[in-house]
Amino acid sequence: MGNNELIPSGAAPEVFTRYPENFWTALFAAGLLRARSAPQGLAEVPVWWKEQQQHDGNLAEVIGPTFEVHVCEAWRECGSSPDLRIESPHATLVVETKVLDNLSSRQMELFDRMAGLANSKAKVYLLLAPDGWGEGTMYPGRLHQFYQRGSNTKVRAGFLSLAKTASWAWSLLQLGSYP
Repeated sequence: MGNNELIPSGAAPEVFTRYPENFWTALFAAGLLRARSAPQGLAEVPVWWKEQQQHDGNLAEVIGPTFEVHVCEAWRECGSSPDLRIESPHATLVVETKVLDNLSSRQMELFDRMAGLANSKAKVYLLLAPDGWGEGTMYPGRLHQFYQRGSNTKVRAGFLSLAKTASWAWSLLQLGSYP
């Protein structure tokens, strides 16, 4: 993915403010829908399961080839409307997109609600944000708190790089040059 980066990895969060968070969520959702015809492409979406420099997983490991995508749709079972909810036969994933904002307390409470679901599927909560979100001077320690909340509730928490994910979706959708 490095050669086709739409936005370079490590770009400042301000770079992403050209478009609202919903744009980035919709771009990722469209890429996911396109990937259903070639699910091996999901392996190109890196996931960080731990706070570290290099990713240690990918999206294909979590959702597999068959899944449904729900965008900003009310989720009655959890009393929430996450940015994305991805349902596969083996897992329920929630994705929240953040550019400059912090996760709200309601978004953090979603960990508890997901943990309380009665089904036996794996429960995964992913944060889609610029590299370095929650570190440095902007919301320091928030990424650590996100991972910790996942550990405490037994809901697997992971991080998706907005730069890498946007580049993946843009390329997969063959949208041409970035405006």
